Amino acid sequence: MKYDDEFEMPEGDFIPGIYNYCDAWCDRCIYTDKCMNYASRDVFRREIDASDHIKASMEENKDFWDEINKIVEETAVLIDEEIPLIKEETFSVFDDLEFDEDVKEAMEEHEKIREKAKKQDVSKMALKYEKAI
Repeated sequence: MKYDDEFEMPEGDFIPGIYNYCDAWCDRCIYTDKCMNYASRDVFRREIDASDHIKASMEENKDFWDEINKIVEETAVLIDEEIPLIKEETFSVFDDLEFDEDVKEAMEEHEKIREKAKKQDVSKMALKYEKAI
């Protein structure tokens, strides 16, 4: 349920203070349409129903993620069985790639800019603040 400061106030033509004479027999009362207590009860019911729906949804999500976890574990076992076959063959995805001179130059320039930025007073203060927090 929500906190009191987020409570949804019911709207209507209520008789002030009628709930002070309430005997909690709302089913037999002819003034339920004029009672803020009765209207508030409906709001509370809706919030409780929403809360129950969230709990049920969390249980459904838990079942879903348990099933996903089971599938991932089974997949990991299958991968572990296949890895020894692949380990015999040594290969790398990045061995065949050759960086041309422009890429290397751009990477070096980026690193220089980054180092220059780290030396700025504002950057130093920001890093100090980050560590303090």
